[in-house]
Amino acid sequence: MSDALDEALLDELREVMGTAFDTLIDTFVADGERRIVEIVHAPGDEALRRSAHGLKGASANLGAVRLSTVCASLEALARNGERDGRAALIARLHDEFAAAREALRLYATR
Repeated sequence: MSDALDEALLDELREVMGTAFDTLIDTFVADGERRIVEIVHAPGDEALRRSAHGLKGASANLGAVRLSTVCASLEALARNGERDGRAALIARLHDEFAAAREALRLYATR
């Protein structure tokens, strides 16, 4: 299993959700892709903060801890109006989302 995910949390979710688990994964991926576009094209700090906050929560709920951490960092930068480091965090966001998406797809096929 990839270190991009908390497998114990996913095991719990799968047990609780049953057949709806696959829908949860699909929804997370689609929503995550939308939120990343919002983050990249955010017209201001508040829009960036809201989108990063939403993806942070969704990521944490699915055990994508590294992705959630990057989102928390972006959220903090936006809350504080900081510009330094945004580009690097957005690049990490893309990488971590791709890793989480792939790990979730592999997990779902087990």
